[in-house]
Amino acid sequence: MRSKPVRRGRSEEEKVADLLLLLYLIWDSQKRGYAILGETKLQKLVFLAERRMLGKKYKGFNYNFIRLDFGPYSWELKRDLNLLLESGIVIDDPSEGLIVSRKGEKILKEILSILERNREFINIIEEVNKECAKLDLKELLERVYSMKRPLKGPKITIREVKHRSPLLRRIRKEHATKTFLLTEEEQLITKILFDTSLETWEYYKVKDYKVLVFRLKGEDFYSVVVPELLGCCSQGRTVDEALMNIKEAIELYCEEKVHV
Repeated sequence: MRSKPVRRGRSEEEKVADLLLLLYLIWDSQKRGYAILGETKLQKLVFLAERRMLGKKYKGFNYNFIRLDFGPYSWELKRDLNLLLESGIVIDDPSEGLIVSRKGEKILKEILSILERNREFINIIEEVNKECAKLDLKELLERVYSMKRPLKGPKITIREVKHRSPLLRRIRKEHATKTFLLTEEEQLITKILFDTSLETWEYYKVKDYKVLVFRLKGEDFYSVVVPELLGCCSQGRTVDEALMNIKEAIELYCEEKVHV
């Protein structure tokens, strides 16, 4: 008897990549003056971008899509959008649609180097937005519905696919020709910046290291991490105290490395 394949959830690295690319897609469409009015349009734009990436065996977006009433839909994408909205990184404006907030723009400046290093994926997002973000929802749905189902099996259009049938599956890293590259430090920083509880954050320079000082909602202290020195972190009741404590932590961290 053939066993059923095990469904795996996204890894932490995949979740981080998805959030970065999703934020960029929304911002790029906004920059072009094309409003993304509602989740349905966003779902279709991400589907088109991921479909194009998978056509090249690029592992960028990592969403699984199924066929629902309005075409391709990903529950993972919905959760990521809710996270961006809850954290205040993206705003759902009644007239302008999904737009990146000032907080989101500040984060984009910090992650710009990551995006530029992964330019192949950004190019695909920009191509899709240029071609499709300007379409109204009816036109966009018609374009998507008329496409062939990209997975193996009968080459029928998406309009003909049965409800809840899979339309896209994320590719495994070992099967990809290119993967969205993230270091451990970048994953750490991104998870902090996208935390829905993040209240305030700022970078400082301590002993030639770039350190991130932040505070979460409901906490009466500041946390501080050194991205270049994984595991090197501290806290303080004030920003100054946190910086003083992380200076000592860096000195201890470097001393231990010397003696190892």
